[in-house]
Amino acid sequence: MKNISAKELMAIINNVAGIATLSVEGQYLDVNQAFCDITGYLEDELVGMNFSDITVADDIEQVNQHINSLKAGKSRNAIMEKRYISKSGEIKWIVLSSTLVKKPQPRKESQKDTHYIVSIIQDISAQKKLEEENRLAEVAFRHSGDGILITDAQHTIIRTNTAFTKISGFCKSDIIGRKPFLLRSGEHDNSFYNQIWKTLELEGIWQGEICYRHKNGSLFYVWETISAVTNAADDVTNYVSILADMTEMRRRQKTLGELANYDALTELPNRYYFEANLTQAMEMAKRRGDKVGLLFIDLDKFKPINDQYGHKAGDNLLIEVGHRLSDIVRKEDTAARIGGDEFVILMPKISNEKDIRQTAERIQESFKPPIYITESKTVTISASIGVSIYPDDLVALNPKNQQFDNEPDILELADLAMYKAKQTARGICFFDQLNQTSNKTSNATAKS
Repeated sequence: MKNISAKELMAIINNVAGIATLSVEGQYLDVNQAFCDITGYLEDELVGMNFSDITVADDIEQVNQHINSLKAGKSRNAIMEKRYISKSGEIKWIVLSSTLVKKPQPRKESQKDTHYIVSIIQDISAQKKLEEENRLAEVAFRHSGDGILITDAQHTIIRTNTAFTKISGFCKSDIIGRKPFLLRSGEHDNSFYNQIWKTLELEGIWQGEICYRHKNGSLFYVWETISAVTNAADDVTNYVSILADMTEMRRRQKTLGELANYDALTELPNRYYFEANLTQAMEMAKRRGDKVGLLFIDLDKFKPINDQYGHKAGDNLLIEVGHRLSDIVRKEDTAARIGGDEFVILMPKISNEKDIRQTAERIQESFKPPIYITESKTVTISASIGVSIYPDDLVALNPKNQQFDNEPDILELADLAMYKAKQTARGICFFDQLNQTSNKTSNATAKS
């Protein structure tokens, strides 16, 4: 520093910070170029201005206190943060460091000392902007409705927010310092996670639905976004995961699915769901070469009961029928209500006619115990059951076409057999493969 001249030192200072001299009344007497750059004004424009002319109104009183403290000798140097309004209207945050200086001059005994203020002004607008961004980020982190989990480059969890605890059940003490593997549910295999990290390595971000295990052992679903954070050298320093809870949405989807696929009264699958299962069962039977059984069940004399005792009693009867059918069918079978007092049972993978007949007989037996349709009234019902077998009945209808490209409705065949069953003592009828034409004619007459 000994070799630097005063002129050179002043040039360095002028480039580092803004410098201004002011009267004790706050009027600018002199300014350097750095201060002009901060405020956007020319030197000639600033000289003669009062500091209040370019100061945010809320800060003026604080600056006056700053000056008065110097004038009163309470401090040799006063430092404060304040805001200027630049010529363009932009707010500039600065650190103002001021000193009261006695002006050297020849004096008479009666003359008082005169003083002026020297201020050094450091522009901290960028720092303030960063602080505000960090403050907003912290508020967003703390109050986000989405869970946020941050790990270091080695995948050790270093921070989580309140929403993460709410979603996962894990508080900070449970999970800080541990790996995210703690959340794995077993619903995804290793290849799933390997693909996540491969995508992160190539693209720096991964998004997708993932299932985790809650602290209480239950499963929960989130839409997760994982981002890799890198430094200036492009090395990964952290991973940030944002987890949007999808559990409620999935619950609603399930509810909507149930409304679309299940009968609201009996809680059995409805016709739409049944027909989808029937189509799938027949396609599987084609590939495997096995059989599908179908039972069409129509309650006998349901209408008179409904008319005599009312719709509520009729509903109670249908609900109990649904319960009894559900108790009879195998796990792989489907019992459904397809309308009114009509029910069907789909039996995939049957080996012979005997399996279906036994099920039909169990159904008839299950209807023998009385059913309470009101608190005090019981009724005993019976049913007519028509049975069709896929593909046997279709082969009988068209033995030359083994592909069944234009196959008739297998449900219609069971329906025809059901009308024939109404004429039998046992109330059970299999579609007559040998005499299907006459059966169809007689049952069509019965329907009309």
